[in-house]
Amino acid sequence: MSNTSVILQPILNSPDMGRLLEELNRQWQLEQERRHRFWETVDGTVKAEFINGEEIMYHSPVYGRHWMASTQLMRYMLPYVYDNHLGKVGYEKVMIRCTRNDYEPDACFWNRNVRRHLKPAKVCFHHRISSWKFFQKLLGSATEALKCKIMPRTECRNTG
Repeated sequence: MSNTSVILQPILNSPDMGRLLEELNRQWQLEQERRHRFWETVDGTVKAEFINGEEIMYHSPVYGRHWMASTQLMRYMLPYVYDNHLGKVGYEKVMIRCTRNDYEPDACFWNRNVRRHLKPAKVCFHHRISSWKFFQKLLGSATEALKCKIMPRTECRNTG
């Protein structure tokens, strides 16, 4: 039985399924309104993400361990991808828009077949359009539990 089936089974068996569905739809609409306000107000001055209905703003500088790990990742990833003509690499301030959440991953990769979608004037890349192949968040202690919980493969699955 899939994880979705396990989650839905109590609702499907409930005599209140219609009311529960209405409430779920109402909550979804409220979250989408908050997400659209987030899109309208977010700018490049802070690192911002929209995760499970909440705006997450990172105002402080990163820890040394974060930039050291990020630098090491880019040190190997950039030359490998570009020397082998594999695609494009993005890092830090690239916004990835997924089915529910919007992330600014520490690193992301798109294969060469989707380069035409990566326009310099774009500020956000939708997972269905850009077909990114990889993205990585370098976890800090403050956000580690949240990130591990909210970044399952099903939310931002590979579509290309």
